[in-house]
Amino acid sequence: MHERELVILRVCANEHSEYEWGVHVTQFAKRAGLSPEQVSATCSPARELPCWSERERALLALCDELSAGTKLSEPLWRELTALFSEEARLELLLLASFYRLTSVLTNTLELPLEPFGARVPAASPCGAAV
Repeated sequence: MHERELVILRVCANEHSEYEWGVHVTQFAKRAGLSPEQVSATCSPARELPCWSERERALLALCDELSAGTKLSEPLWRELTALFSEEARLELLLLASFYRLTSVLTNTLELPLEPFGARVPAASPCGAAV
């Protein structure tokens, strides 16, 4: 659950989907064991923060590369292969892709933010939903 929510939050942050990011922060982040510092850091482009483990940094890199394009670099794929099973890597690709699609949907439809949803921090590089 921890790694799943980390991927979801990072993808939604990268895609500026404040709607989906905020829902996942309030509904799942704490239960998934993400600290407030980690939740906030999902909006930072920095991956070398002390709050992230090696495995978490690899997940952030996966999200960042897929948000920038449609293919992972060979070095990252090798790193992911060393850290995750083949089944887990496929699930991660599907998860990141699904939430990228969800972000396109929430942004294009300009869904109003849920009253209970968290808001992206004002100083965050995430920005608000477009």
